[in-house]
Formats: sequence, structure tokens, C-alpha cells
Amino acid sequence: CLPEKTFTSQDCINNALSVAGVDSTKLSECEEKTGNLYEDTPNYLFDAQFRDRQRSGIVRLPGIYVNHDEVRGTLDFATVFKAVCSGFTSEFEPAICNKCAKCNIDEYQCVLNNHCPTDKSSVSVSTFLSWLGGMALVSTIVGLGMWCKFHRQVKYHVRGIMDEYAPVGGDKTNTNSLVESADDFNDEE
Repeated sequence: CLPEKTFTSQDCINNALSVAGVDSTKLSECEEKTGNLYEDTPNYLFDAQFRDRQRSGIVRLPGIYVNHDEVRGTLDFATVFKAVCSGFTSEFEPAICNKCAKCNIDEYQCVLNNHCPTDKSSVSVSTFLSWLGGMALVSTIVGLGMWCKFHRQVKYHVRGIMDEYAPVGGDKTNTNSLVESADDFNDEE
């Protein structure tokens, strides 16, 4: 009864009830007793439950039973699918459970197509690794360039300081020297 055209078909409804083992005549009698579905009459069973809920302050979420365990909350396909698959031991788990439970995009489409649909918003592993490698290469080149520039600047400054205080080469006269001779230290004695 999945297509919308057959969802309200009485033949489809009767077939689903017989497969589920529900007596359609008893269901019809229950519907008639509590409130008719096809006429604008109050549903007595629903009204009684609603009054009880208001009086007690307890709200009961919709639920289903899977493998004798109640599943409550949002009953979307992914929740029910994972609940059904969790009832199997790992050795008896159907392949579709293993394949589609890891499908983060759309479990329903995975079950229908027998594979996970591709996520158009994500980046493939090869693209990510290529980008990461490219960024590492660019960072290495920039870092190496900065290190070379810094090394040259330090070398230039050290040479300037050395030339200022201790000239290298044949020129013995240094007018910029702070200490002109060793005798400067002995004058204070």
C-alpha cells in the first residue's frame, strides 16, 4: 500500500489486515462502537483516552512493537529500520541492515536501491587528501621561504654587528671600536 493511489484502496487495506492477522470484521465493529470513521461523530475511545491524558498530565508518544520491545518517538523509516535490524544477532543480520544502517543520508532510498545514495554535499576522500597535501606543500614552501629570508636577515645583522665591533680583514684601525686598547682597562688601577 505504499503508492499513494493504493494507500486508501479497500483491497489493499484488507490484504494488509489479512497478512497481519487482523480480523477486518472485528476491526470494523470496534470502529463503529467507538465512533464512525466515515461520519462526523465523536470517537468515544479517543475522547476517553484524551480526558485521561489531560487529567493525569502524562503524554504518551506514538509507538510500535518490534521484537516485543516498544519503540517510541519519531516513527520515521530510519528509526523503525534500525529497530528491526537491532533485533538480529551479528551472525544472522541481513546484509541490507549492515549496508544501510551506515548510510547517513537516506536509509529508505538505500533499502529501495540496495546501496547508499551519494551525498552531494560531502567531499570525496581523494579530493580531501589532495587538498590536504596541496595545503601542506604550500605551507612548506611558504615556511621555507620565510626561514630563508629570516636566515639572511640574521646573517646580515650579525655581520653588521661584527663589522662594527671587531673588523675582519687587514684594517687594524677601527674608529668605531669601543675599546681602543688593552691599556684602557689598566688605567683605573
